[in-house]
Amino acid sequence: MRMLVVFLTALLLSPALAEDSAALKAAKLHFGQVATRASANFRSADSIEERLKAQGSTLHPSLVTLRLRIETALDKAEAALGKNDVKTAVDQTKQAEGLLDKFARKLGGD
Repeated sequence: MRMLVVFLTALLLSPALAEDSAALKAAKLHFGQVATRASANFRSADSIEERLKAQGSTLHPSLVTLRLRIETALDKAEAALGKNDVKTAVDQTKQAEGLLDKFARKLGGD
């Protein structure tokens, strides 16, 4: 009897687990896309920074600050994904994406 109760409970919970797993999978995919885009933009910024250094200049401080904020949001999203915390991962990934849009505009990219 106990086995039947355990089986029925697992059967009833499996759609909820499937939804959680689909949400986690979507969050990981979105995180990967944003992290890849951030990496590409950071490489561009590094290249620009090298040219500026050769000329005796530096990147504008707002770009440096934005980069740090993006990295922090992505770190928090990655940590949340490691804990299967979909809500925090999605929130932090969206925050990183918004900051990345600003970063790219200031950089002159996408």
